Amino acid sequence: MSANRNQMGDDVDLVIDGDTVPVTDKGWTWTQETAESNFDDSKHPDRGVSSRYPEGDLEYDGTKKDLEQKLIEAGEDKHRLIFRETDVGGGYRMMGVLITSIEKSHPDGKSNVSISWEGERMVPF
Repeated sequence: MSANRNQMGDDVDLVIDGDTVPVTDKGWTWTQETAESNFDDSKHPDRGVSSRYPEGDLEYDGTKKDLEQKLIEAGEDKHRLIFRETDVGGGYRMMGVLITSIEKSHPDGKSNVSISWEGERMVPF
């Protein structure tokens, strides 16, 4: 895994049910959540990692209706994201991706579809 865990690449593919969907303006973050517990009278609680997952945002060049239809027709509700690092080679596969929101807006008179997602795991290649 690269040292820079908050990285944007030039080449990202959203794969829905085997079909590649063109996306732009992409980014991801590796998130770790912690939990604390205190089993004795110590002033220093034990802290452990309770979950690890990738999450991020994308923008879609097509219409919201087209993207929603692709998600509805897909055989399952978890998809893949592939971030390729074209400058150094390799990249990351975000597995078990769940699309958490799809939002349409009209900045500067242009139609824009934003996608928020969370993944189950990140696999470097």
